[in-house]
Amino acid sequence: MHVQDFLLLIPGGLMGLWAWLTYRRLPSAWLVEYGETAVPPELEPDQRTRFLPDGLSLVVLSSILVTAGWQRVQPLTLFILYLLSSFLMLLILIADWKTRIIPDPLTAGLAFLALVHATAQIWDQGWSVAELGFRILAGILAGVLFLLIGWIGSRIAGQDAMGMGDVKLIIPCVWMLDYRLAASLVFLSFLTASFFAIPLLVKKYTPRKPSEAEPDGALAFGPFIVIATWLVFLFEPEIFQFWNFYLGQFQ
Repeated sequence: MHVQDFLLLIPGGLMGLWAWLTYRRLPSAWLVEYGETAVPPELEPDQRTRFLPDGLSLVVLSSILVTAGWQRVQPLTLFILYLLSSFLMLLILIADWKTRIIPDPLTAGLAFLALVHATAQIWDQGWSVAELGFRILAGILAGVLFLLIGWIGSRIAGQDAMGMGDVKLIIPCVWMLDYRLAASLVFLSFLTASFFAIPLLVKKYTPRKPSEAEPDGALAFGPFIVIATWLVFLFEPEIFQFWNFYLGQFQ
């Protein structure tokens, strides 16, 4: 890394701070379940989050994302779209982690940016309507898969296993990537979530006070979709190399 790369930590941290401040100012109605009108006191703007640890975590994460993106996302147009998308993803991450709600306006904004990014990326690589169509179709199929997983999980566990917010979120996240990496995104989403889910399963029958991340023993899945999207987006060449090497062992 060069000195100028380290200097990007500053604007990256500012973007994280801006995301934290923006989350504090989101309409409270965005953070409650459909049909609910009463806003819990903890969702009031001054009560919903604190700088330590929430704000600082976003600052650190955003600094890493901006610095890594500058090194790996080219040209400048795609880097700008990456920054805008990452800002919305930071908001989705903290909103779902704190409230287990993914606001539809944030998902809609991310979907718009994802389609713009997909169009710009395919145009930069050599325009192909089929490539764009496959990417859109892959996102929709990923949403159907999540819907099916949620339905099966709810039948087995007797409670909601996959929220509709997660189903809608995976669609634009796939649109941001090469459609051939959709399976990698889904796999990494569950893999990263497992690091938190397995300890929860172990502690399921241990009396304890629920935490902010899982107020009724459940775990918000949206943050792990977001994290997996960043991983696949930033390490796309390495993931392709891994799959080529892995599949080459069977030839």
